[in-house]
Amino acid sequence: MKHIEKIGEIPESWKVLKAYRYIYLESGQRPKKFVTDNPNDIPSLGGENIGGDGFLKFENIRFVDKSYYDKTNKGHLKHYDVLINKDGANTGKIAIYDEQKFEKALINEHVFIMRSKDIDQRFLFYFYYSKIGQNQIQAKVVGSAQGGINNGFLKGTYIPKPPKPEQKAIAGILTKVDEAIKATQESIKATQKLKKALMQNLLTGKMKPDGSISEDSNLRNTKYGKAASSWRYCQIRELVKENVILKIQDGNHGEIHPTSKDFTESGIPFIMASDISKGFIDYTNCKFITKQRAEKLRIGFAREGDVLLSHKASLGYTAIVGELTEDYIMLTPQVTYYRTNKNKLKPEYLKYFFEMYTYQILFESYAKQSTRNYIGITNQKKMWFYYPEEIEEQEKLIKPLVDVDDVLRNKQIKTEILKKLKKSLMQQLLTGKKRVDVVKVNHLLKA
Repeated sequence: MKHIEKIGEIPESWKVLKAYRYIYLESGQRPKKFVTDNPNDIPSLGGENIGGDGFLKFENIRFVDKSYYDKTNKGHLKHYDVLINKDGANTGKIAIYDEQKFEKALINEHVFIMRSKDIDQRFLFYFYYSKIGQNQIQAKVVGSAQGGINNGFLKGTYIPKPPKPEQKAIAGILTKVDEAIKATQESIKATQKLKKALMQNLLTGKMKPDGSISEDSNLRNTKYGKAASSWRYCQIRELVKENVILKIQDGNHGEIHPTSKDFTESGIPFIMASDISKGFIDYTNCKFITKQRAEKLRIGFAREGDVLLSHKASLGYTAIVGELTEDYIMLTPQVTYYRTNKNKLKPEYLKYFFEMYTYQILFESYAKQSTRNYIGITNQKKMWFYYPEEIEEQEKLIKPLVDVDDVLRNKQIKTEILKKLKKSLMQQLLTGKKRVDVVKVNHLLKA
């Protein structure tokens, strides 16, 4: 092994290239006068289409007139082009155009295409997506505030060059992992779509737990559309008065609110909106404070079985507090907990109601009436709610949703495992710490 500046240890037999000599950069344009809303025109990809996970995002694509595509010779996308975001908060984000989703496509002025005749395009992508590659890119960001990279950013950066067959084998292994990640993510999307449909039908009473459909005569109009006429329909504040919901409370505001200097490696979880964005509490990435610091706080002590709902900036995320090792977790002012009387209202029912599309739309519209995209507890209590008062019926309604959530959670865990595998493989393969048997790998990839 030999040590290379900005890369680290690599095999003696590998070459090291000065990137600017072997990688060609090209950018494009998206002139306003040629922008259209016609999906039959030419897709124009920008930085917004480059995901942080290395994949391209094909939602909200902009288009340009075909005449512009024909007359410009810059920014034409080709199979396996590597795309890198040039500027803004997401400078250095990178993805590979490996799907050939469009017959013709362009990039705009905020993206570079990276091409090389000497380096396999997929190897090129994975290297610059890796921590080593990203560190080199970020070191070249210029400008204050949200800076960027210019067409000279490759100068002073280096890339290892294994023999071409080994490059292809390494890229092939990592591509297989990416394909598994994509397939799992697509499966998650399909399962989420199923869950959404189930919630809209089960939690309105349109569909019964046995799968049969309710007669329209048994439904009534509510703020969320049709719902079972036999179910209770009221504002949440009425349930608070009657102790169906025992308590609604968010975290500490003002000077008493913990700040970054209070965060520790372990202790009491300090839960922000982002920590419940996936439908469960992310204890792996959340912040922590000491128990001594937590006990100085006045409010925001969420306990097992509490339903959490984000109500500030990031709206509508929800989760249930599961089994805890401490007596409580702490909430930021972004998150509210709802504590129910479990003999009258199942926490799971309340959580799924909060997740329901029609509730989310109304919740968001009320929050936008504030300049801060915020809905406080007083206004949360004014939200309307319906539910069957029989606890057994609630249990039957939520069971299919709990089952779907179990499937979703397993798929999400699988995705995280695959991402960790990919990260580990990149660290090992792209630096030659782990060598590949090219013949065996090629045989497996063709199988």
